[in-house]
Amino acid sequence: MIEKFFSGELKVQIMKYCKKLENIKSEYDVLIFMARKSICFYDALVLNGEVSKTNSETVITTSSRILNYDCKFLKEKKIAVLDDIVIKGNTLNETI
Repeated sequence: MIEKFFSGELKVQIMKYCKKLENIKSEYDVLIFMARKSICFYDALVLNGEVSKTNSETVITTSSRILNYDCKFLKEKKIAVLDDIVIKGNTLNETI
């Protein structure tokens, strides 16, 4: 499906991203996407079959908005925080 919408170097980068996501999902219990657009992109990759759908009982995927709520369910979980640090990383610093 990626070939249909993207070409060249962008397609190559997206395929690498998909592979990294699969590896991360196999190692962590929770994936927290800091950029709201990235969780939407992740969902689109899942819908188009580029990334395998996670069993929500095994791996939780969510946006950083979850951090505004009671996060006791994260206790003793292996958490991967995914952020697209472009400039300063302030969002990630605030989260930590």
